[in-house]
Amino acid sequence: MMKYLLWFLGIVLTAVGVSDNPMLLIFPMWIFTYLLREPLRWMVRGVSSSVSFIGFGVFFGLLTEVFAIINNRSLPPEQRILLSPDPILDLVYGLFYYSLLIVTWYVLIMAFTYSKTEVFVITGIYGIFTEEVGQVFMRIFTVPVIGLLYAIVVSFVYGIFPMLAYMMSEEKLGAKRANVVVRFLVAAPALFVEWAVYGLFILPALKRVFQ
Repeated sequence: MMKYLLWFLGIVLTAVGVSDNPMLLIFPMWIFTYLLREPLRWMVRGVSSSVSFIGFGVFFGLLTEVFAIINNRSLPPEQRILLSPDPILDLVYGLFYYSLLIVTWYVLIMAFTYSKTEVFVITGIYGIFTEEVGQVFMRIFTVPVIGLLYAIVVSFVYGIFPMLAYMMSEEKLGAKRANVVVRFLVAAPALFVEWAVYGLFILPALKRVFQ
Protein backbone atom coordinates (compact mmCIF):
# COMPACT_ATOMS: atom_id res chain seq x y z
CA MET A 1 0.00 0.00 0.00
CA MET A 2 2.78 2.42 0.96
CA LYS A 3 4.52 1.78 -2.36
CA TYR A 4 1.43 2.83 -4.32
CA LEU A 5 1.00 5.91 -2.15
CA LEU A 6 4.59 6.92 -2.87
CA TRP A 7 4.08 6.45 -6.61
CA PHE A 8 0.94 8.61 -6.41
CA LEU A 9 2.71 11.29 -4.34
CA GLY A 10 5.65 11.32 -6.73
CA ILE A 11 3.40 11.78 -9.75
CA VAL A 12 1.42 14.56 -8.05
CA LEU A 13 4.58 16.41 -6.98
CA THR A 14 5.99 16.03 -10.49
CA ALA A 15 2.86 17.61 -11.97
CA VAL A 16 2.99 20.46 -9.43
CA GLY A 17 6.70 21.01 -10.04
CA VAL A 18 6.38 21.08 -13.82
CA SER A 19 3.41 23.45 -13.76
CA ASP A 20 4.37 25.75 -10.88
CA ASN A 21 7.79 25.44 -9.24
CA PRO A 22 10.46 23.23 -10.86
CA MET A 23 12.55 23.14 -7.68
CA LEU A 24 9.82 20.97 -6.16
CA LEU A 25 10.97 18.27 -8.58
CA ILE A 26 13.73 17.37 -6.12
CA PHE A 27 11.06 15.63 -4.04
CA PRO A 28 9.77 13.27 -6.75
CA MET A 29 13.45 12.72 -7.68
CA TRP A 30 13.89 11.48 -4.11
CA ILE A 31 10.71 9.39 -4.14
CA PHE A 32 11.27 7.74 -7.52
CA THR A 33 14.92 6.98 -6.72
CA TYR A 34 13.84 5.31 -3.50
CA LEU A 35 11.17 3.27 -5.31
CA LEU A 36 13.59 2.23 -8.06
CA ARG A 37 16.63 1.80 -5.82
CA GLU A 38 17.03 -1.94 -6.44
CA PRO A 39 17.08 -1.75 -10.27
CA LEU A 40 19.43 1.26 -10.04
CA ARG A 41 21.75 -0.62 -7.70
CA TRP A 42 21.70 -3.58 -10.06
CA MET A 43 22.85 -1.31 -12.90
CA VAL A 44 26.07 -0.44 -11.03
CA ARG A 45 26.64 -3.76 -9.29
CA GLY A 46 29.91 -4.32 -11.15
CA VAL A 47 31.53 -0.93 -10.53
CA SER A 48 33.54 0.29 -7.57
CA SER A 49 32.11 2.27 -4.67
CA SER A 50 33.92 5.42 -5.85
CA VAL A 51 32.46 5.25 -9.37
CA SER A 52 28.99 4.44 -8.05
CA PHE A 53 28.87 7.08 -5.30
CA ILE A 54 30.57 9.88 -7.25
CA GLY A 55 28.70 9.07 -10.46
CA PHE A 56 25.29 9.08 -8.82
CA GLY A 57 26.17 12.14 -6.74
CA VAL A 58 27.22 14.22 -9.73
CA PHE A 59 24.21 13.02 -11.73
CA PHE A 60 21.68 13.92 -9.03
CA GLY A 61 23.52 17.18 -8.36
CA LEU A 62 23.38 18.24 -12.01
CA LEU A 63 19.74 17.18 -12.20
CA THR A 64 19.07 19.46 -9.22
CA GLU A 65 20.90 22.24 -11.06
CA VAL A 66 18.71 21.69 -14.13
CA PHE A 67 15.65 22.18 -11.92
CA ALA A 68 17.19 25.44 -10.65
CA ILE A 69 17.89 26.63 -14.19
CA ILE A 70 14.30 26.00 -15.24
CA ASN A 71 13.07 27.66 -12.05
CA ASN A 72 15.10 30.80 -12.83
CA ARG A 73 14.37 30.98 -16.56
CA SER A 74 11.70 33.72 -16.22
CA LEU A 75 13.97 36.03 -14.21
CA PRO A 76 16.32 38.65 -15.68
CA PRO A 77 19.93 37.36 -15.88
CA GLU A 78 21.10 39.57 -13.00
CA GLN A 79 18.46 38.11 -10.66
CA ARG A 80 19.09 34.42 -11.35
CA ILE A 81 20.39 32.54 -8.30
CA LEU A 82 22.77 30.32 -10.25
CA LEU A 83 26.50 29.87 -10.71
CA SER A 84 26.04 31.59 -14.08
CA PRO A 85 22.95 33.18 -15.68
CA ASP A 86 23.85 31.31 -18.86
CA PRO A 87 22.35 27.78 -18.62
CA ILE A 88 25.20 26.02 -20.43
CA LEU A 89 27.90 27.73 -18.38
CA ASP A 90 25.92 27.08 -15.23
CA LEU A 91 25.98 23.34 -15.95
CA VAL A 92 29.72 23.46 -16.72
CA TYR A 93 30.43 25.26 -13.46
CA GLY A 94 27.99 22.96 -11.69
CA LEU A 95 29.82 19.88 -12.96
CA PHE A 96 32.96 21.00 -11.16
CA TYR A 97 31.04 22.15 -8.08
CA TYR A 98 29.07 18.95 -7.57
CA SER A 99 32.10 16.79 -8.40
CA LEU A 100 34.23 18.50 -5.75
CA LEU A 101 31.46 18.33 -3.14
CA ILE A 102 30.61 14.69 -3.76
CA VAL A 103 34.30 13.65 -3.83
CA THR A 104 34.72 15.39 -0.46
CA TRP A 105 31.79 13.38 0.88
CA TYR A 106 33.20 10.16 -0.53
CA VAL A 107 36.51 10.71 1.29
CA LEU A 108 34.65 11.49 4.52
CA ILE A 109 32.41 8.43 4.27
CA MET A 110 35.32 6.11 3.52
CA ALA A 111 37.25 7.48 6.51
CA PHE A 112 34.38 7.55 9.02
CA THR A 113 30.88 6.15 9.43
CA TYR A 114 28.07 8.47 8.31
CA SER A 115 24.45 7.46 7.92
CA LYS A 116 22.25 8.65 5.08
CA THR A 117 20.46 10.90 7.56
CA GLU A 118 23.74 12.47 8.69
CA VAL A 119 24.80 13.12 5.10
CA PHE A 120 21.43 14.73 4.43
CA VAL A 121 21.43 16.90 7.56
CA ILE A 122 25.07 18.01 7.38
CA THR A 123 24.88 18.92 3.69
CA GLY A 124 21.57 20.70 4.29
CA ILE A 125 23.13 22.85 7.02
CA TYR A 126 26.11 23.48 4.76
CA GLY A 127 23.67 24.68 2.07
CA ILE A 128 21.94 27.11 4.43
CA PHE A 129 25.27 28.74 5.30
CA THR A 130 26.75 28.80 1.78
CA GLU A 131 23.78 29.50 -0.51
CA GLU A 132 23.85 33.11 -1.73
CA VAL A 133 27.06 33.52 0.31
CA GLY A 134 25.31 33.38 3.67
CA GLN A 135 22.23 35.41 2.78
CA VAL A 136 19.90 32.44 3.29
CA PHE A 137 21.16 32.03 6.84
CA MET A 138 20.81 35.77 7.56
CA ARG A 139 17.20 35.81 6.33
CA ILE A 140 16.26 33.40 9.13
CA PHE A 141 16.70 36.40 11.46
CA THR A 142 15.91 39.35 9.18
CA VAL A 143 12.75 37.88 7.62
CA PRO A 144 11.17 35.75 10.37
CA VAL A 145 9.09 32.70 9.41
CA ILE A 146 9.52 33.18 5.64
CA GLY A 147 13.29 33.20 6.01
CA LEU A 148 13.20 30.03 8.10
CA LEU A 149 10.89 28.26 5.66
CA TYR A 150 13.15 29.24 2.76
CA ALA A 151 16.20 27.96 4.65
CA ILE A 152 14.46 24.61 5.18
CA VAL A 153 13.76 24.34 1.44
CA VAL A 154 17.41 25.17 0.70
CA SER A 155 18.54 22.49 3.14
CA PHE A 156 16.46 19.92 1.24
CA VAL A 157 17.87 21.07 -2.10
CA TYR A 158 21.41 20.54 -0.84
CA GLY A 159 20.83 17.47 1.29
CA ILE A 160 18.92 15.25 -1.09
CA PHE A 161 21.44 14.64 -3.90
CA PRO A 162 24.37 13.31 -1.77
CA MET A 163 21.93 11.27 0.32
CA LEU A 164 20.59 9.62 -2.85
CA ALA A 165 24.15 8.85 -3.97
CA TYR A 166 24.72 7.20 -0.57
CA MET A 167 21.47 5.23 -0.94
CA MET A 168 22.54 3.88 -4.32
CA SER A 169 26.03 2.91 -3.11
CA GLU A 170 25.28 1.91 0.48
CA GLU A 171 26.21 -1.75 0.10
CA LYS A 172 29.59 -0.85 -1.44
CA LEU A 173 30.76 1.64 1.19
CA GLY A 174 33.09 0.40 3.88
CA ALA A 175 34.07 2.77 6.65
CA LYS A 176 35.80 3.09 10.00
CA ARG A 177 33.83 3.93 13.10
CA ALA A 178 34.03 7.24 14.91
CA ASN A 179 32.14 9.11 17.59
CA VAL A 180 29.15 11.08 16.28
CA VAL A 181 30.66 14.34 17.57
CA VAL A 182 33.91 13.60 15.76
CA ARG A 183 32.02 12.90 12.54
CA PHE A 184 30.26 16.27 12.65
CA LEU A 185 33.42 18.14 13.69
CA VAL A 186 35.32 16.62 10.76
CA ALA A 187 32.59 17.01 8.14
CA ALA A 188 31.77 20.67 8.85
CA PRO A 189 35.24 22.16 8.19
CA ALA A 190 35.89 19.71 5.33
CA LEU A 191 32.78 20.86 3.45
CA PHE A 192 33.49 24.54 4.08
CA VAL A 193 37.07 24.12 2.87
CA GLU A 194 35.67 22.48 -0.27
CA TRP A 195 33.29 25.44 -0.71
CA ALA A 196 36.08 27.97 -0.23
CA VAL A 197 38.41 26.20 -2.65
CA TYR A 198 35.70 26.12 -5.30
CA GLY A 199 34.64 29.74 -4.79
CA LEU A 200 38.11 31.25 -4.46
CA PHE A 201 40.07 29.23 -7.02
CA ILE A 202 38.11 26.85 -9.24
CA LEU A 203 35.15 29.08 -10.19
CA PRO A 204 37.30 32.14 -11.01
CA ALA A 205 39.56 29.92 -13.14
CA LEU A 206 36.56 28.51 -14.99
CA LYS A 207 35.21 32.00 -15.62
CA ARG A 208 38.56 33.08 -17.08
CA VAL A 209 38.47 30.09 -19.43
CA PHE A 210 34.85 30.37 -20.58
CA GLN A 211 34.23 34.13 -20.55
